[in-house]
Amino acid sequence: MRVLSALFLLLSAYLASAGEIDRLIGEWQSPDDSSKQSFERAFDGHWIETRMWFRTPDGWKLVSRGVMYRKPGSDAWHGIARATDMQGIVLFEFTLEAVGQAGFRTHNTAYMETGEAMHTEEDWMFVDDDRWAYTVYSLEDGERKPWIRGEWVRAE
Repeated sequence: MRVLSALFLLLSAYLASAGEIDRLIGEWQSPDDSSKQSFERAFDGHWIETRMWFRTPDGWKLVSRGVMYRKPGSDAWHGIARATDMQGIVLFEFTLEAVGQAGFRTHNTAYMETGEAMHTEEDWMFVDDDRWAYTVYSLEDGERKPWIRGEWVRAE
């Protein structure tokens, strides 16, 4: 009985820590079918591998690969991704935090080939379990200014 109780507590702790991030797990495509991305649990489930592809005339091209993880004692997910063929961006660092039940906010730093850093924020809001809308904000003089908007739909 003690073993079952311990297993139940471990499972409950795992599920509680998984929480809101489970909505992102899977593969997503842009409505125009020009890009796709995936979020996949790995290792012990607390390590999430990320990938992004762009459609080219030759098929899907992997343009970014990274990971997301939680630091002990933190509710935020931290991430890093290496990139290629993304308009000079070669590295992303980001923090992802839940915003209520509706979505997430990310704080991003994109590093260019030149070493220059670009800081942005994004709001990801779920329309339903199979669709979320995003807005990328440029940060100018401490102000968030809408820059890019789009959507992701769950791939079949």
